[in-house]
Amino acid sequence: MNVRPPLPALALLLVGSSLAGCVANDASVQIAYVCAPAKDASSCAPTGGVCETFLTGQADYWVQYATTLGIVDNGLFFFMEVHNQRPNNASSDQGLNNTADARITEYDLSYGFPGNPYSLPDYTVTAITVTVPAAGSTTPFVTLIPAELSLQIQSMLPAGSTVLLDIYVRFKGTYVDGSSFETGKFKVATYVHNSVFPGYGCTNSTDIVTNVCPNPGQTSSWTCASPT
Repeated sequence: MNVRPPLPALALLLVGSSLAGCVANDASVQIAYVCAPAKDASSCAPTGGVCETFLTGQADYWVQYATTLGIVDNGLFFFMEVHNQRPNNASSDQGLNNTADARITEYDLSYGFPGNPYSLPDYTVTAITVTVPAAGSTTPFVTLIPAELSLQIQSMLPAGSTVLLDIYVRFKGTYVDGSSFETGKFKVATYVHNSVFPGYGCTNSTDIVTNVCPNPGQTSSWTCASPT
């Protein structure tokens, strides 16, 4: 099966930490949507800086996928659409270059289990550079549950249980002019299943799954083809 690697576009360094203090934010950079899995799983990444379609409702994630298939680096991943509302401030008349592009250099993750006593540590994801063009958008590939926390969830939840997990994402970075930004928290509600991943189905029983988008063991799309 041709499975898209968990981190195709960003070399992410996951560092456990608590969220830092707030930074002034003029609301120019905003997280707008979680991208729904591409209809064509073989071309997974969104194009043109926008989602093909948006994820609605709750995502689903099976933490025991890693156990059943022997994959230790499984996690929850989605593309997200991020907007930069600052206008391009370049001026050929005045000889000014555009300094309104935004550069995401890290993002914070925090977690909550509504109605349950469970807890997970906050995470900061660094060592990234994602440019959000002035008056435009982009779709970074975002780690929502890293592998370490997936294993922790599996050991924490009762076997066979399903719980609602609220994941909060906040991007941070600087504009080209050197000023900093920090988005508001964006919530991604996810049903976490501490059970065996049910797998994928093909319309033709003799076909096999060839592509999965954006990652196995979670809300995703897939393509099937005849075995060669």
